[in-house]
Amino acid sequence: QTLLQVSSVLLSDGSTLPADLVLVGAGARPASGLFAGQLQLDKSGGIIVDGSFKTSVDDVYAIGDVAAFPLLAAGGTLVRQEHVTHARSSAAHAARALMGTNPSPYDYQPYFYSREFNLSWQFFGQTERAEQVVTWGTMDAAAAAASAAPGGPAPKFGAYWIKGGSVVGAFIEGAAADESAALKAVTAAATAAPTDVAELRAQGVAWALSKL
Repeated sequence: QTLLQVSSVLLSDGSTLPADLVLVGAGARPASGLFAGQLQLDKSGGIIVDGSFKTSVDDVYAIGDVAAFPLLAAGGTLVRQEHVTHARSSAAHAARALMGTNPSPYDYQPYFYSREFNLSWQFFGQTERAEQVVTWGTMDAAAAAASAAPGGPAPKFGAYWIKGGSVVGAFIEGAAADESAALKAVTAAATAAPTDVAELRAQGVAWALSKL
């Protein structure tokens, strides 16, 4: 069996970039071609909707990954969210609109999670136009194991995204329920970051817990 070694990547403009590893992400484009010329689409192919998920055509609604909706936390910027949490909540919101209950505009906090065996990862908030990313904890498994107290919880790692002096995004591996709730709360409220961001690096998720 012959193994191929990647050495470069050819871009669509004809230029090349050196690379020894290529990560392929599949399924990131909305399959909305069927609606071209019938519904208003954004430049990524998302179906543009309002705060109730109504499209440019009366009585036609779009939900889930394909819907480009106004994200209130970003000043109404149109975004698509490709995650099951949004798929479920957007469906419920559109159903309320269809039933004539006139719900308030969809107010969604971006959230992503993934699980793999005994590992889990969560992200809350936004990263767009963040001016600073502060990482905390250690991503070195051997070093983390060596620093763990006997019988204590496994060390964690994560990051905070800061924009305009506020924490607008947060990531964590292996969060407990109270830690997830704390990170969700501080990012939803865009809590002011410490003047010295070294506090975030030193305290990690404990900083978010202290804000509850």
